Amino acid sequence: MNSLRSTARSFLWLVFVLLAAVSAGLASLYATGGFGASGDFQMGTNARREAVAPVASPDQDADEAPRPQRALVPTHLFQIVARRGDCWLEVRQSSAKGAVLFEGLLAAGQAVRLKRVAIWVSAGAAANLDVLIDGKPLAEPLQGTIATVLPARGPAT
Repeated sequence: MNSLRSTARSFLWLVFVLLAAVSAGLASLYATGGFGASGDFQMGTNARREAVAPVASPDQDADEAPRPQRALVPTHLFQIVARRGDCWLEVRQSSAKGAVLFEGLLAAGQAVRLKRVAIWVSAGAAANLDVLIDGKPLAEPLQGTIATVLPARGPAT
């Protein structure tokens, strides 16, 4: 009978310790906002946060340096417009091996608008295109058949 009581007490103690651990974990998740409230990840969007200069909080010591914000790579708004005629166009993410963002015939008057860090462009009749990066035209107009990375970092390979 004594061993049965001892086993029951041990079991109850184990259950108590496990419940305390689970309660502490749940309290911690509640205090930090849980898994989904961090705000750093947004499913299904291409939104990027703007980098903000660090600011000292009122409760921070004067000699304590503010925590630095992580720097983000700037995105550009690319507008590719077929102004002077049709153009076969292929646009990929960052390089010739990147994900396909657009592929097909861009008819006269049509435009492709993308917000990305960099794009790789291959165009059949590039002279028919006007390319604007952040609202500004390229320094030199495109000619012939091209394959390049924009913003210009030299020809893509």
